[in-house]
Amino acid sequence: MPGTFPLALTSLFATGSIEICLTLWGSDVLRDHARVSAGVATAALSTLIAGMVAGRLVGGRLLLRFRPTRMLLVALVVNVAGFALFWSATLPWLAMAGLAVAGLGMGLHYPLGIGLALAHSDGQPDLAAARASFAVGISFAVAPFALGALADRVGPHPAFLLVPLFAAVSAVAILRLDRLTLPDLGTADVAAEGR
Repeated sequence: MPGTFPLALTSLFATGSIEICLTLWGSDVLRDHARVSAGVATAALSTLIAGMVAGRLVGGRLLLRFRPTRMLLVALVVNVAGFALFWSATLPWLAMAGLAVAGLGMGLHYPLGIGLALAHSDGQPDLAAARASFAVGISFAVAPFALGALADRVGPHPAFLLVPLFAAVSAVAILRLDRLTLPDLGTADVAAEGR
């Protein structure tokens, strides 16, 4: 595998961690911080899923115009903005709106991440898909327990700050991947002058 492949895997691990943490622990934060009942908190997670569906519908069209790495960075920013609204809101409707916005960004995480992993597989898509599934599986196994262990010490609301940390890890990996795959403009200018 080329040296860029681990960067795609790192991003997949981090975005998988975001998805599983929001899905499994989001209702706890709604109950504890926005003071909603357990039933409402569980039902409110549907706003996250609705946001993901909308993100995939809109994102597919935008991919025709923008680089996948840039789209993933924008998706991470949207996700973190929605998370910030969700995490800070004490009004239930505002917290649910934050979940919807977080889902809007999160909807593009996996499709773009797996696409980048396959694109950087050096012609080995089967191996890349297997390793990508492994990375996502590890994130699903590790992240909720890490958040739970932290929540035991500091409470669910502060522990949820792991989510933007995972987003930062993904963003760093994608920025590095984007820089490594941009065309060398200096070389292109020299070649143009040579003609």
